Amino acid sequence: MRMRPTRSLWQSFSLHATMVAALLAAMAYIAFIGIRGEYGVIRGAAAEAEEKELEAERARLEAERVALGARVRALSDDGLELDLLEERIRNVLGMAHPDDVLLPTAPAGRAP
Repeated sequence: MRMRPTRSLWQSFSLHATMVAALLAAMAYIAFIGIRGEYGVIRGAAAEAEEKELEAERARLEAERVALGARVRALSDDGLELDLLEERIRNVLGMAHPDDVLLPTAPAGRAP
């Protein structure tokens, strides 16, 4: 009867040490990815900060949209005030009506 050679103590220890080292390396990698990875803890905190910034921007844009909607309603046929529209057009174009009385003023940068 032939006996199988047994592993030496050193071979057995090196096999176990290699397996433990491989498992520790895998656990370290998983922990690193859990903290620093694309879906990790740090990225989650950055995503929450970005979400807050985007919510603030959305609120600002919503307020701007409401203000523009009010301006559009003011220019509609139902809400149009012709006197205010005429005054605004004259101001933008720098023109005056023939019946207007114009009072000269000093330029903004100089004293009278």
